[in-house]
Amino acid sequence: MAKSTALQADNPARNRFSHFIKKLFSVLRSPLSVIRSLSLPINLEQRTENREQRTENTEQRTENREHMIQHLSVFCGSSAGFNEIYAEAARTLGRELARRGIGIVYGAGNVGLMGVLADAALAAGGQVVGVIPHFLQEKELCHTGLTEVYLVNSMYERKVKMAQLSQGVITLPGGYGTLDELFEMVTLVQLGQDRQPIGLLNINGFFDQLIAYVAHASEEGFIKPFHRDLLIVENETSALIDRLIAYEHKPVEGKWWNKEV
Repeated sequence: MAKSTALQADNPARNRFSHFIKKLFSVLRSPLSVIRSLSLPINLEQRTENREQRTENTEQRTENREHMIQHLSVFCGSSAGFNEIYAEAARTLGRELARRGIGIVYGAGNVGLMGVLADAALAAGGQVVGVIPHFLQEKELCHTGLTEVYLVNSMYERKVKMAQLSQGVITLPGGYGTLDELFEMVTLVQLGQDRQPIGLLNINGFFDQLIAYVAHASEEGFIKPFHRDLLIVENETSALIDRLIAYEHKPVEGKWWNKEV
């Protein structure tokens, strides 16, 4: 009986100790539970905020690229060609660039596709900048209604000035002069001297044989496969402009097959 009484006497102490321990663990656990209960919505809100920030950054980069292209050089023929589809393509391009607020830099001519392009853009409220050598202006081939005209001393200076004024190139059908302008720009980018995107508007399959030539030259070891992609080819105006706007310059490989420069 005495032993039983002693054990009963010890029970209140053990009970108090047990209660103390439980209370201590309860206090220690409560901050963790509070943190756990708050962490989930905080993390969800943070992830949502991060997604919104990434979306905003993507939109900002797209907007920045659009702002980077304020003017496009357009290379095209001083003849209109026999098929009306080429003149209509020049009109469509002029109107679309005006609609997008992208200015045109071109050879200042008032004839052929050059004149059609300029007239369409100006009629749609666009800006058209012409660059022309003195000797062509003296032949009365300069458009008189342009936003701005630069007079230069030679065909070479004309190409240099056009490159300085623009942030990309679109090439329409044309002859020797158009191809000269096109391939000079391609060569500059190939050699790392320029970074502009270069587009071909392949209306009516006009450039099919030119594209085939570039592929053939690559297959025969004269153009690296990497450099074939310097020409951005589309059949439709808006698609080509979109690709030029989205273009991100990548460091070009050395031109030569046998050594890297």
